[in-house]
Amino acid sequence: AVGRPAILVATYSWEGYHKKLKEFTEKVGTPLRVFLLTIPTDKVEKETERRLKLRQADPNNLSDVTTNERVQELYARYQPITSDTGIWVMELDSTAPPEENVEKIVASLADLRKN
Repeated sequence: AVGRPAILVATYSWEGYHKKLKEFTEKVGTPLRVFLLTIPTDKVEKETERRLKLRQADPNNLSDVTTNERVQELYARYQPITSDTGIWVMELDSTAPPEENVEKIVASLADLRKN
């Protein structure tokens, strides 16, 4: 519905996608908040290894990213969405406890709540 909040989960790894997302939300009149989940630089190697092991061990894993080579390939062309695009962006540490990130997200959405 026009003007109603929605949750969209995606990577949007290319600048063209960022522009399309902003155009779409402006067209339908929906507020846009982007929560960018990242891994702190000092934790990237260890966290990547941990996640790859989980994916490789999971027989139901649907991801095509199961090797370090594939991670590096995607990382090389990844363009993170930033507030420079005029889009509201909050960066969150994906290695933090989920409760911590949920608390930050809920607090940042307070102004969108209708009484």
